[in-house]
Amino acid sequence: MPHVYHGKDKSFWFFACERYSYATNSCENLSVPTAAERTGDFSSYTNSGQRPITLYDPATTYNSDAAICPGVGGLTSLYCRTPFANNQIPLARLSPTFKIIQDITPAPSNTNNPVYAGSHLSGVNPMERMAA
Repeated sequence: MPHVYHGKDKSFWFFACERYSYATNSCENLSVPTAAERTGDFSSYTNSGQRPITLYDPATTYNSDAAICPGVGGLTSLYCRTPFANNQIPLARLSPTFKIIQDITPAPSNTNNPVYAGSHLSGVNPMERMAA
């Protein structure tokens, strides 16, 4: 290109692309929800001391002006919420995304509580199986 690019002006372009892929199968212990929890039933949801863990409905949160919230053992809080009845989330309240995730999540291989004992799935990591 005369008058635009002079031979004494040199251009140098360099491009490099490196990729290292090391795919392997691995065994892992994964905590997955129990069969009841997959349907929204958390009535047997307990901590390691066998005390029930209460699930609260986020749609019922209201400003209490630092009053005592009902149903939480007399605790004072700025925001209060209502617990789900029997610790069961209604099926209509489960999101479509939750249902899709449950469809691709493997079933538990035991009946342990995943909070403290782990309802493990042992074997090939399902995420690696999906990526292959």
